[in-house]
Amino acid sequence: MVFDRSVAFLPRRADGGAGEGAVLVRDPDVVAYLCRVFEQHWSGAVPFHGASEAAYKEVGPSLRRALVGLLAEGAKDEVIARRMGMSLRTCRRHIADLLEELGAESRFQGGVLAERAGLTCPEDTTEADRQRIP
Repeated sequence: MVFDRSVAFLPRRADGGAGEGAVLVRDPDVVAYLCRVFEQHWSGAVPFHGASEAAYKEVGPSLRRALVGLLAEGAKDEVIARRMGMSLRTCRRHIADLLEELGAESRFQGGVLAERAGLTCPEDTTEADRQRIP
């Protein structure tokens, strides 16, 4: 992140390992370089239309299945967000949407309802196979 083209914050470790945090950069040449790189990439960027309803429906089932699987493992929101490559806020919104869609008032109830809805079965499992799974 660059502020006023004079100060930049860079991740301390790119892999998010034990050295989490940020490095403050005030060197004008380094900050100018970061701004040029950003502007170069921004000029070649194309608009992202993934937030549309159609795009959400396209990835919705696989997203829900992965989300349900991680919830079933007992993963915390922070872990789920990191594994799915999304922000914590977005992750919590997806969890809330899923629980609302299932009509659940708690995560536990959501797990039970997700099981009943067949969301915990592998994607390629047929309806006949789902009937046999206890």
